[in-house]
Amino acid sequence: MKWNYEEFRTYLLLEASHGDMVFTQEEQDFILKKINNGTYRKIYDEFTEDTEFQRIEKIGNAAAFHCDTSDKKMELLEQVKSIFNSDGTFDQMERNLLLFIKKLI
Repeated sequence: MKWNYEEFRTYLLLEASHGDMVFTQEEQDFILKKINNGTYRKIYDEFTEDTEFQRIEKIGNAAAFHCDTSDKKMELLEQVKSIFNSDGTFDQMERNLLLFIKKLI
């Protein structure tokens, strides 16, 4: 995988933020608080060009490399939960995506 950990985390957070098909300003602000602007722009451009299938494949491949401990997995899952809650809602689509991400990473 060509990503470093921060790039992987950015991509995963972007996937999570699009889980309910609405990318809010609150979600974008949440990511930008955790990731530097250069990494965000680079990965956002890649993310928007990928299909959903490519996104899942990339996350699965990168997780195999970057999520080598249960602590890393838990840290990422907590960040995913936080981004789901950043816009004040945690709807059924996001709940389902969280379950999927748990299995994926």
